Amino acid sequence: MMLPAKLVDRPPKTSEETARKRAFMHGQFLELRRQGQGADGPSDGIVQVTCPCGRRLALYRSYKCAECGVYLCRACAIRHFALDQAPPAWGGEPQFWDGEADVKEVPA
Repeated sequence: MMLPAKLVDRPPKTSEETARKRAFMHGQFLELRRQGQGADGPSDGIVQVTCPCGRRLALYRSYKCAECGVYLCRACAIRHFALDQAPPAWGGEPQFWDGEADVKEVPA
């Protein structure tokens, strides 16, 4: 199941659009739940989720919107949060996790 780009880029405007977005979010929830219910978890040990664009990605590499609850890939997250349209309010560049550990050693 995929969502049209207009539902990824902006909040739904009609009750039908709201229902489609909720159904997609529910599908993501069920997808995650099925992977977590197996005795050993996913076969490769990595829980995956499907982005609205149809791309499957590891859950730890996805971005979840706190407002609508949908998990997104990086490209969809940039569009969803409108980071490609205006500079962030804090004046810097948007920071995305590049897969490298951000661990800083704390002195004892």
